[in-house]
Amino acid sequence: MGRWISIRSWPASLLAASLLASSCGGPASSPSPAPTPGAVGRFLYFASAATGSIASFRIEGSTGALSPIEERVLTGGARALGSVADPPGRFLFVARSGGRGGIDVFSIDRVSGALQSVAGSPFDLDHQSDYLTVDSGGRFLLSTRTFNFLIDTFAIDAQTGGLSGSAVQRLDLSIAPTAPVLRPDGRFFYFARGDIGEVRVAALDPASGRLTPGAFVTAPDIVRSLSMDPRGSFLYVATATPFSSDTLFLYRVDTATGLPTRVPGSPFASGFDAAASNFRPDRVTFDPTGRFAYVLDRAGRTGARSRGVFVFPVLSSGLLGPTFIGPFSTPPTEPFLIGDNAALALDPSGRFAYLTDATSNSISTFAVDAVTGSMTRVGLPTPLPSGFGTMVIAP
Repeated sequence: MGRWISIRSWPASLLAASLLASSCGGPASSPSPAPTPGAVGRFLYFASAATGSIASFRIEGSTGALSPIEERVLTGGARALGSVADPPGRFLFVARSGGRGGIDVFSIDRVSGALQSVAGSPFDLDHQSDYLTVDSGGRFLLSTRTFNFLIDTFAIDAQTGGLSGSAVQRLDLSIAPTAPVLRPDGRFFYFARGDIGEVRVAALDPASGRLTPGAFVTAPDIVRSLSMDPRGSFLYVATATPFSSDTLFLYRVDTATGLPTRVPGSPFASGFDAAASNFRPDRVTFDPTGRFAYVLDRAGRTGARSRGVFVFPVLSSGLLGPTFIGPFSTPPTEPFLIGDNAALALDPSGRFAYLTDATSNSISTFAVDAVTGSMTRVGLPTPLPSGFGTMVIAP
């Protein structure tokens, strides 16, 4: 087991080398090239935490419209807490809660989009997973266990999608790990400490899948979500301070060490909060090029519901705004209000966005303007299994 250290205790020589590389424009601070958008996603999967079912949809390539394929119910009365697909879109992994816990693994039919349980699934029974992350090479699955204070790494069988019988590594943290995010290049894994404002960093070995604990940095409050831009240059930290509008903070990430450093001017330019008065960011989602940030408003402002999605331009500094467009929402019963439990996903091409509404138990499709980032609703909402869930779009 490794030892976590505060960035203030890092050796001066290491910090000096990092700062020198940054000032000289060397590889330690050079951002990755702008990502190239992929093709339109082929299938969308919604895993319901309430019903323990997975609803599958085919994505129509020209309009983004959804066509239902099937709905599968997890065995043993389990609920679906989190879901993720491998990068090529061959396998879907679902974290189980209730029953005996475990991780369901499904193969994805590349023609029909139908799911088929792989041999041996569900895996890792008698353990509950909360969040699942697949490394950028599709070789390892990281399972974050909030209640057991653990992160387990499993090897993924390249042919079947099955998981190794036992974890490649078990990282015992003595704290509850939440809100994990992997840097796009797969080298560093970030997660929050669930009881205080703290973000931790671990290096991920792409060959073995093992995590090596690194530094931790303090956050202004308890962390609600972590998001990273497509280049892996910035980490966005949404906190859960009640009745506060300054709940989104920005950290610059050193590309060599993975170390996040708070950006001056964060949370954001004055226009950010002025444009979206009483804004409570839930999570930041980026278009594939990283030019636009889609920020979902969090419900709960003195009992209010979510107002939907606000779209901000992303500055070279990583700051958002100060202008914005939106909010965009599902068909509302009241202006700009959607269900308390909402989720947003953009397809790999950046052409379409999908927004769920747990009040109406539906998902709405939006066409995304490539120039402005604006969202235009397409057709009527599609019914979903009841309750909050997670969305996965397979390429």
